[in-house]
Amino acid sequence: MNLTNFEIGLILVEGSILVSFLLTFLYLRKRVNPEWAKRVKNPGGGKGVPIDLARFQGLLRETELLSRELSKNLEEKKEITRRLLERLDMKMIHLETLMRQVKENEKAQARPAREEENPGSILELSRAGCEVSDIARRLSRSKEEIQLVLDVTRLTPEFNKG
Repeated sequence: MNLTNFEIGLILVEGSILVSFLLTFLYLRKRVNPEWAKRVKNPGGGKGVPIDLARFQGLLRETELLSRELSKNLEEKKEITRRLLERLDMKMIHLETLMRQVKENEKAQARPAREEENPGSILELSRAGCEVSDIARRLSRSKEEIQLVLDVTRLTPEFNKG
């Protein structure tokens, strides 16, 4: 099981509270001497239970109830925290996916594959017998640009193949 710092902190707090309750119980148990408790009678005339012992037993019951409630609350908070972390993880994964898609779209838009940017279309039209002015008009480019591409391809041997 993978615990986060928050969950570990909750467990430590719960454990320290339970240990303090246990130490309080042990301390009070030693403090109330059974012989002394037998000598001191309940002023209510009841069953002879000492006042302090009855009060401590009530406090002990309340402490146990509070301890159980605290444990239950901490478990609920731990579960809520776990669910929140799962939701955050899902949202992070979704956002990362969206970011990847946005980056891919930006890359695709940054390099549009238009036919008129391809010097091959200029060469094809030139080999088909079109003049520079016709090629410029068809591809919506300047005559100088068309002429430059044709001059570069004549000087470069790899473009002359074909």
